[in-house]
Amino acid sequence: MKDDDLNITRLKGELRVENGRYRLLVENKSNSTHIDSDTLSTALQKLGIKTTLEQTTSVASSNTFVLHLHEPSNGLVEVQPTRTLISSSDKVLASRIFEAVDSLMSDNQRLSSL
Repeated sequence: MKDDDLNITRLKGELRVENGRYRLLVENKSNSTHIDSDTLSTALQKLGIKTTLEQTTSVASSNTFVLHLHEPSNGLVEVQPTRTLISSSDKVLASRIFEAVDSLMSDNQRLSSL
């Protein structure tokens, strides 16, 4: 294993890689893991990642949406109440997206514990 193939991050949930897709499965115990499309899109744009929103569904505090990534390379982020799917052939881009999602979730956890 090469050093550049290893990433270590603290999570409350489970990160899976299946068929080149990163899946973050959030623990049921987490209280405030809600990420809205505007917040995530803004966070990604600050990282230089251009996105477009495909769909958004809000049903009884359940928010589901898909963000398509266009630059610096293609991919998508699908957010559901119990999981976040990051799909990109670019490992660096997928890692940056994961860090943004993890940061937003951590911020939500801090705010909910106040």
